[in-house]
Amino acid sequence: IIFIPDVACANMSQTIVANFWPLASLQQDERLSSAKRILSELEKSQTLNQDDSEMSEDLQYVVKRLVSGLASSRKAARQGYAMTLAEVLEKFECIHVDNVLQLINEHLQVTGSAKAQEERDALYGQVFALLALCRSGRLFAKELLPALKRVVSCLWELGKRKTYLKQISAKGIVDVIGQVSTDVFSQWVIPVIQSDLEQGWSYCTPERLSIAVAIQQTLGIDFETEFFKKQWKHTDILHPKNYGRLAPVLMASSFTHPQVHYIWDQILPLVMSRPITFGQFWKTIVDDCLMTSSHERKYLGLQLMVKVVPSLTAGQVVEVFCGNWMRCLMNSVTSPDKYLHAAAKHVLDRLPQTLSQVTDKSVHLAIILQLLGPNGNRRFDHVSKTKTVATIVSMLDCPATVNFLRFLKSTFNTGNTDPSQDTPTSDATQDTATRQWAVDEMLHLVRNIRLSRDDSWLLDIGKFIFFHAYFNAKDTSVALQETTFTPSLPLSSELRQICQQRFTSVLAEMSHMPSLHKDTEGRPCGLQGTASDGEFWLYHLMECAQTLLKQDDSITLHQPLSPEAYAALEASNRTIQLIREKASHQADNVEGKAFELLFLHTTLQLFGDQDQSVDILLDLQTCYEKLGKSKLKGRKRKSVDSTGPEWVEVLTDILLSFLARPSQLARNVADTVFRAVVEHVTKPALDLILQAIAAKKTRSRDDDDEDEDEEEVDETSEEEEEAASTDEESDTQSEIDEGSEEFRKRVKAALGDCAADDETSGSEPEGDDEDDVSMDDDAMEAIDEALAAVFRERRLAKKDKKQKQEEKKADTHFKLRALDLLDIFIRKQPTNLLILDLVLPLLSLIRRGQGHKDVAPLVERAESLFRNKLCKIKEYPKDVNAESVHGLLEQLLRVAQTAPSVGVVTLATQGCMFVVRVLRGNSEAAVESSPVKTRGMAAKRRKTDKDNSSQQPQVRLGAIDAQHFCQAFGAALRNFMEMRNTRLHPVLFNELIERHADVSWLLAKDLSTALNTAVNNYRRTQACLMLTHLMAKKSMFVESLFVDACPVMVDQFVQILKRVGVDLQPKSRQLRDMLRFGVKLVTLAKTHGCWDEQSSADLETAAKACQQITSQSQDATTLCTQLLQLITEEVLSDGNDLNHTSEDHENTEISPADKTAKSPEKKRRRKANTKGTTLC
Repeated sequence: IIFIPDVACANMSQTIVANFWPLASLQQDERLSSAKRILSELEKSQTLNQDDSEMSEDLQYVVKRLVSGLASSRKAARQGYAMTLAEVLEKFECIHVDNVLQLINEHLQVTGSAKAQEERDALYGQVFALLALCRSGRLFAKELLPALKRVVSCLWELGKRKTYLKQISAKGIVDVIGQVSTDVFSQWVIPVIQSDLEQGWSYCTPERLSIAVAIQQTLGIDFETEFFKKQWKHTDILHPKNYGRLAPVLMASSFTHPQVHYIWDQILPLVMSRPITFGQFWKTIVDDCLMTSSHERKYLGLQLMVKVVPSLTAGQVVEVFCGNWMRCLMNSVTSPDKYLHAAAKHVLDRLPQTLSQVTDKSVHLAIILQLLGPNGNRRFDHVSKTKTVATIVSMLDCPATVNFLRFLKSTFNTGNTDPSQDTPTSDATQDTATRQWAVDEMLHLVRNIRLSRDDSWLLDIGKFIFFHAYFNAKDTSVALQETTFTPSLPLSSELRQICQQRFTSVLAEMSHMPSLHKDTEGRPCGLQGTASDGEFWLYHLMECAQTLLKQDDSITLHQPLSPEAYAALEASNRTIQLIREKASHQADNVEGKAFELLFLHTTLQLFGDQDQSVDILLDLQTCYEKLGKSKLKGRKRKSVDSTGPEWVEVLTDILLSFLARPSQLARNVADTVFRAVVEHVTKPALDLILQAIAAKKTRSRDDDDEDEDEEEVDETSEEEEEAASTDEESDTQSEIDEGSEEFRKRVKAALGDCAADDETSGSEPEGDDEDDVSMDDDAMEAIDEALAAVFRERRLAKKDKKQKQEEKKADTHFKLRALDLLDIFIRKQPTNLLILDLVLPLLSLIRRGQGHKDVAPLVERAESLFRNKLCKIKEYPKDVNAESVHGLLEQLLRVAQTAPSVGVVTLATQGCMFVVRVLRGNSEAAVESSPVKTRGMAAKRRKTDKDNSSQQPQVRLGAIDAQHFCQAFGAALRNFMEMRNTRLHPVLFNELIERHADVSWLLAKDLSTALNTAVNNYRRTQACLMLTHLMAKKSMFVESLFVDACPVMVDQFVQILKRVGVDLQPKSRQLRDMLRFGVKLVTLAKTHGCWDEQSSADLETAAKACQQITSQSQDATTLCTQLLQLITEEVLSDGNDLNHTSEDHENTEISPADKTAKSPEKKRRRKANTKGTTLC
């Protein structure tokens, strides 16, 4: 075959030529796609060829370029070209193998003048070309067996020629051995390598060993068995007797560092298939050889563990994680300075990923025990700075978790982590630390949400820790059913206190745990902290406590119960049984379950805090009795003595006392119980919570300046913040100065005559030593005592200050927990009338806490609750008292008018919008759904309004009293417009227009009047923007109210337009907003037929006068021209073409940079305005 020259490339398919470059991509998918496209084009080209036995020009070009391209070191060129060459050789049998070998000699030959890199590239190209021939399958045909022998010979010689070719060449021969029969191997392959294999172990290399193993495993006994017995000392090369000879050969495979030699992938599966001898293999070769040699070989040993883990059994884990290997791992991972630190960290990172493929969870447990055992460290994750053990523990199933818990119990019993040792350690400190670690791990198991939670091991943990926290075993040789193990050494007071703390934490986790009980449909049901059998976890622990108390012959309480505590315990048990009996006769008794949880929790606390628990149990008993009387009254309708607080009020007070405790358990129980009884909460009970979160009396910024005149809102807030921070700094500095001065005076008084005068303390003393005051020993001792007393007082003062800070911090945390109760109430009872009683207290709390850093977390939490929960509830109270709600609205507006900052004004605004929504939703027309609409619903409503444009909407007042509403918001509007020192912000009125546009039309006249009564141009501009925004709300446009307010709006606009340039000097932007309002007003007035000639004449005169002074502003001139055109127009079909939404003009103050940035947008608006005027 004659190959075409390179110039023939011009006649080649451009698709083929274009796909050669992606063949070198580092992305495997891209290489595969390019190879498929080349093969597809070659099939088409070969189909057009007249003689199928001859190669087409495209095919010749492709084969030649693929062979020559194998010498390229660009990206992944060799991989892509070799893969494509193998596919081409397999698909097109017209390509002769001899011709391919000829191309290899021509294009991949190493010349004498070649540089080292060129020689390397050419040799690699030869190897890849020969491997492509082997993998194409063409060499195994009977007529091509001589070519097969030639290829194997070339690969073997190339491996001998260069060290970096040894591995890849031998791997190619191993692949060939796996594809030929015994006869072919004996005749064509073995003659090439026989002389090297006959040397046996004497000159064995990893490559020769891999070929020998491949021959034995692939061909088996069909090959000469005696050959192996003679040359390799045994018919089975991997026999345990050969492990000593295998070790140096396998150690030599580290020359491929940091890559792992392929021989390990070949040998490890074979060795692991023989479980009996695997341990001997690992110890002889890996643990005793690799892990005691150089860093490269230790690195190899670490990598081998990742390879064997997926195939390990639980019994083999102990053999792998053994002495030298674990010692190397621990030494390397615990010190960043170690040479193998990065390698050890990499192994630990890959270990959990590798174990995720193992289904036998006993392997996971075995690895955990080895990492925590004597060869590892019980605090493995801490010393290694990883989460290896924690991650593997999360993968355990229920049986493995039970076995791990058994290991932790054994560790607690003996004080060491070695399961083989059942005797305690002699070091008391080490014993306590190990036992504490075991208890901590049990707590982590309870907290681990990834574990499959089961009653068996969860209750086992609770009972075990409960026993060792409060009980002692008289006979340590007897294993109790409740504890499984009893410690052989007595617990120290420190360890017992730790057990009590961990038991409280376990109770907290269990009480907050989602219910494991399921209904008939398989869905979780019941309160939090419910086990799978429908009982509380705490109830099972209470049963355990009763069982332990009955075994007084073998078990005693560490701290015996007092007579009062024991009586309270018995009474509590009787009440719990009574509650359970009642619950058995009632399908849904949430209140009873809540009281049962409270009694269980408080009763268990008797073992740790007797005095406080007894008092709480008495209060609970009284509360539960009142609950029974309340239900009895509801059933029999008889008068019952109702003196004293209701049961829910007493219960709320008890829950607040729970929240005052620094315990997560108490908080969880309080939240769960309150969630169960929230529907019974009364106003006095809610007031208890509000009183609890009320901030202490602090000096607020608005308390001092509430009656004083102030400046603009933004300037005022900034000045007040600066003043507040300055006051705080000055107060702190003054306290420091006063304290230092006072301390100096006391020290001076203690020194008496020996104290230096302030005037001479900095100068050298005058006179001789004889003039100094002489003091005896008694006087010196008196001075020492006086000074010690002064410093003692100062130390106590600092201690008192720190204690006050801690108390203040605890008070803030308590109030944050009380806010959580309000959060539950809002989420569970959104339609309760008491929801409205939360608005002012929360807003007052936020207002009083402004600027005080010590209550900043409380203010942030209250603000989030007010803004995101209370004011955004989907449902709201119905059948409200309209008069009281109007009063609430007035109070919110007064808060906004006296707000210390814009943030408080914004919150008060949200409260006002919420109240208005409640009033509007309490009418017959609005009772079906809330006025709050999502964007999708609003878009649907706008579409409906557009389709029914002939029907004009009316004002939906609901329960709003129009007169009351206008008076309240009108007063606020006048405060904003007419008072220079107002604290209101436009956000109040803009939000009202945005959310309740139809109701806002009631304020149209007041807004129009404000055009001329406003105190400055800024307020006038805001009035114009608000009216423009209101008129732009097409879906909420009320024609009747617009027609009624139109004369006033036109008259006020004419007046303000006449004043422009006379006594008003507005900025260009302010004038634009005024004229834009006029354009919209005239458009709607003519559209709805409320335009008269007198108004037209007056406005035309004022507009012409204004046009003369707007020449400096192009935008104002354009708007003025539009206004004059609109005035002269007689008929307008629709005013919607000039609709400008308020969102484009809400922000009136823009920086120069923003003006420059928005200039293209302004041009588009001017163009739209001109177009709209022309259409009109």
